[in-house]
Amino acid sequence: MKRFISNLNTVFRPVHNENGSAILISMIVLVLLTLIGISATNTSQIELQIAGNEKIYRQNFNLAEAGTTEAVQILKSTPPEALKDDNKFTYGNPAYLSWLKPDGTNMKDTSNAANWNTNSALNNNVKYAAVEHGLAGGASIDLTASSQLYEYSIFGLSENNNGQSLIQIGYRRRF
Repeated sequence: MKRFISNLNTVFRPVHNENGSAILISMIVLVLLTLIGISATNTSQIELQIAGNEKIYRQNFNLAEAGTTEAVQILKSTPPEALKDDNKFTYGNPAYLSWLKPDGTNMKDTSNAANWNTNSALNNNVKYAAVEHGLAGGASIDLTASSQLYEYSIFGLSENNNGQSLIQIGYRRRF
């Protein structure tokens, strides 16, 4: 029996031996730290992509807004005779107003280049257009009045760096 117990002690001796356990614990901690590092790297790469997309969005938004401002400036400086809705005025005549469209024009279709002015002073990828709605709602319809209030929807479009931004603003002008 003593011999059997002696044999068992020799069999289970490596279990009681703690030599090498430090290296095993070190390897487990090293694997965990490696996994945390890889996860942090992936997270930072995704954050960089998000920041880049946000930058492109802001650039496109600001350029589209600048396009609407450019269109407003042109409408402000255009003589009222060129804008009055009567038999003398046809859309696209004078030529510099080719981007001024009649009420009902679908400006959400950004692929129709005929609706847009592509000669913006800002950038080749900035476009603008306007839709005339005629007399503004709530404005006086007294035809004997010295001036009438006209309403426009002005659109700005920017397409840069695989991004797109479309802005619509309202504009009213009395003449």
